[in-house]
Amino acid sequence: MSLKIKDWKLINFIICGILSAGIYFATLALLIEGLNMGTLTSYSISYVVSSSFNFIYNKKITFMSNNFIVFELIKYLIMLGLSYTIGVAIIKIVTINLGVSIYISSFISIGFTTIFRYIISKNFVYK
Repeated sequence: MSLKIKDWKLINFIICGILSAGIYFATLALLIEGLNMGTLTSYSISYVVSSSFNFIYNKKITFMSNNFIVFELIKYLIMLGLSYTIGVAIIKIVTINLGVSIYISSFISIGFTTIFRYIISKNFVYK
């Protein structure tokens, strides 16, 4: 059984997500543990760093897009803003209100936003 192009897109999206999560958690640990930054500041910076990698990887490898980068970047930033808002809400509820570790709440946040980002990336950003 051979994989279809759409299957490879999903596989590449998952690989990118794993790599992005590694970048995110490494940056988060550095900021919180190493530099003693606050929860939401550390989340925000880590989010931007990992999302930058995510944009480039998905543009070039997952969706193999040759579209004009400025248009895709604008659409990506719109998606990112929505995804970031969802993530911050989850971090606030789980970490700040419930007292759960930032690492666990980030993992929960990544789970929710990954599904959202795949659907939006596939149907809007790289289309």
